[in-house]
Amino acid sequence: MELVIKKDLTISVSPVKYNFVFQLPSQYLQGTAEFSLAEFASSWKKQDWKGMTTWVAKDWVSRQNDSATLLSNMLNFKYLEGFKITNVNKRSDVLSTITFKAQYRLWASDSTNVKKVQISADIRKQDNSGSPDSNGTWGVYPLYSEEDIK
Repeated sequence: MELVIKKDLTISVSPVKYNFVFQLPSQYLQGTAEFSLAEFASSWKKQDWKGMTTWVAKDWVSRQNDSATLLSNMLNFKYLEGFKITNVNKRSDVLSTITFKAQYRLWASDSTNVKKVQISADIRKQDNSGSPDSNGTWGVYPLYSEEDIK
């Protein structure tokens, strides 16, 4: 057996390029559950936690001491790259469950570690006190189920 050592070996690594779909709030009618979820996702992508609280269910926000900080703690390591609504289940006039696909990086500096997930989130229509109200505004309940997809 003979060991051969090669000098002048050049190794190059190219970053993986992903093409993500990101649906914008402008693609939905203002005042709908889908619009509120798209605004929530846009805030997530920008890591604008204070702005995100506008699009979160009022009853959840009212129960937190600092909802923006809590949202940051829940999501700040997930850098959202892709967002696409795949199903809307209108369960009543004040509750919809929306399923969407999302792609995110686990850390800002890591462009190779991208997770692709399917998320189902409840979107609730509430008045300013957080009570269900068909004349209220839609807000995302930020505790959701997430499933890895290929």
